[in-house]
Amino acid sequence: MVARKLLPRILLPHASLYATLHSELKQVFQLPFCIPSCATFFSSTAMALTTVNVSDNATPAPSSLKWPKFLVIGHRGSGMNILHIPDRRLQAIKENSVLSFNTAGKFGVDFVEFDVQVTKDDCPVIFHDNFILTTENGEITERRLTDLNLAEFLSYGPQREPGNVGKTLFRKTHEGKIFHWKVEEDDTSCTLQEAFQNVTPSLGFNIELKFDDTIDYKEEELIHVLQPILKVVFEYANDRPIVFSSFQPDAARLIRTLQSIYPVFFLTIGGAYTFPDVRKNSLEEAVKHCLACGLQGIVSETRAIFKNPGALNKIKEENLSLFTFGQLNVVPEAIYMQHLMGVDGVIVDLVPEIPKKVSEYIKPVKEAVNVSDVPCLDQIPENATLFSKGNNGTGTSLKWPKFLVMGHRGSGMNILHIPDRRFQAIKENSILSFNTAGKYGVDFVEFDVQVTKDGCPVIFHDYFILGEIFESRVIQINLAEFLSYGPQRKPGNKTLLRKTPQGKIFYWKVEEDDTSCTLQDAFQTVTPSLGFNIKLKFDDFIDYIDEELIHIPIVFSTFQPDAARLIKTLQSIYPNSLEEAVRLCLTCRLQGIVTEAKAIFKNPGALKKIKGENLSLFTYDGVIVDLVQEIPKKVSEYIKPDKEGEEDSLSEGNGQIQMATRPKFSQLELSFLQKLIPQLIQFTL
Repeated sequence: MVARKLLPRILLPHASLYATLHSELKQVFQLPFCIPSCATFFSSTAMALTTVNVSDNATPAPSSLKWPKFLVIGHRGSGMNILHIPDRRLQAIKENSVLSFNTAGKFGVDFVEFDVQVTKDDCPVIFHDNFILTTENGEITERRLTDLNLAEFLSYGPQREPGNVGKTLFRKTHEGKIFHWKVEEDDTSCTLQEAFQNVTPSLGFNIELKFDDTIDYKEEELIHVLQPILKVVFEYANDRPIVFSSFQPDAARLIRTLQSIYPVFFLTIGGAYTFPDVRKNSLEEAVKHCLACGLQGIVSETRAIFKNPGALNKIKEENLSLFTFGQLNVVPEAIYMQHLMGVDGVIVDLVPEIPKKVSEYIKPVKEAVNVSDVPCLDQIPENATLFSKGNNGTGTSLKWPKFLVMGHRGSGMNILHIPDRRFQAIKENSILSFNTAGKYGVDFVEFDVQVTKDGCPVIFHDYFILGEIFESRVIQINLAEFLSYGPQRKPGNKTLLRKTPQGKIFYWKVEEDDTSCTLQDAFQTVTPSLGFNIKLKFDDFIDYIDEELIHIPIVFSTFQPDAARLIKTLQSIYPNSLEEAVRLCLTCRLQGIVTEAKAIFKNPGALKKIKGENLSLFTYDGVIVDLVQEIPKKVSEYIKPDKEGEEDSLSEGNGQIQMATRPKFSQLELSFLQKLIPQLIQFTL
């Protein structure tokens, strides 16, 4: 190492300390610190950013970064090593090594993130753990990395010189268990200088300044560590994109003060643990720290963003950049949701897999399907529709005045075989259930319509209706028989039972029961302002002929493509996927799609296609929910009108929906969907 002049170990007043430090650095490094007043962080063409102002002020002003794309950053290169689980992907390549960094670059990451500490003889090295473990005389020994000199550090693991044998590396988990640090492709330990010299120059570096959370560092100690790191960076960075980050709030502040070329991010876990230093304890405190110190962004644990989406709005309002890290970032659906929310980049493990998945989700919308030859819908009276026709004459584009919440089968479906009494509160698909849902602020109720043998539309979900003696298809009994099940308008009734998909049978017992009802009953007795999402119910195991489908008098939504086709008098395209559902809608001039929520998370690219074709989508433009006594209130807390006290009405005059322009991918609207993400996560480290 080149000899380095040490700064005097004295405490100076705040402003004068920084001025002295800046002056000292110019002398120590003998580098051109007279940076132009307008300098770019990254001069690499692929990662060029907008310019920012740089000055020698004691407190740097925050700078707004404009990233040219959504960034994917390899965690410790190709991914961290976890030695105590059977997933071999996490033991493939030695983390924080030149081999790991270059391998990550081959899989399309924009940056690699790695941890830098400084040895006892002032050499910046790349290593994550605070302690390094080996065996001596058959016993595990550990030493603090910063107590080693460079030669001692490099003596661990594989060696550069042929014939030399390094000390066997071990690793300790958070729980104190020790494992042999064995990976499929090992590599030597490396210094920061070696990373600059041997890693592909176009690959960005996210340099995490690593400090022990259990140590209370003095400013002089932090500066002593940061000086040799900055010397290497300034000497070897050239045009490489660089971002500094640190969990240590004072280290982040000081690295920002000591240089103004590269952006500095504050790392936080967003409140998962409580630290004595309040700056580490929440996203709100992280924002305050960034603004106070002129930092350019935050790197947050992903779950903190999903648990506190309101903080994301604050981060973006303050023009701060936001990266995330954590276990959720091995789930492409979670990464895509962050992209929609406005997150600027993600730090990921499993690098051979994740960047490719992300590129599949985040790509331009393909050219729209040509539907100019689709005939007009001149058979529908204008005063009978909830929407207006599109301008191009090829279909009908809906402009919903708000995010819709729809009660599933009224106040929620009945599930009889689980102990949660909320699912046995009110009889589903009943007048009582519909009117109760209306009291809790839903916009529509969704229900299932089948037609009895004698041609009466009735509201019932299951294909079969079960009594204590026999079961029969709803469509094979007449209206009088259907109404004889459950509570009666007159004394006397048949006990109603229900069969699960697994074939188990339960008494259909709820806390508030109600009579079976017809579609006409619903129109006549449910609150007129409550919208109806009428789902036409067909048995998926029956191959219906056209005449049978035409017999059905009403359809608003259906799983049966021929029913939709015949209502529109056009040919059928069977929707086995969201893409096929879009084709069906375009060909048959349907106005929207109702999909199972997980289908959107598993195929978010289809959402762009749906919106690109001006189709409505429920679970996006609206959601069909159970637990109606709870969910609409929660949704209203997340999704509020643009202006305080103002909310668009769903009906005006003759019942037509009032048109309103709706913003694309509102972060507040997306925060509701974020609640579903934990249910999709199967990967646990």
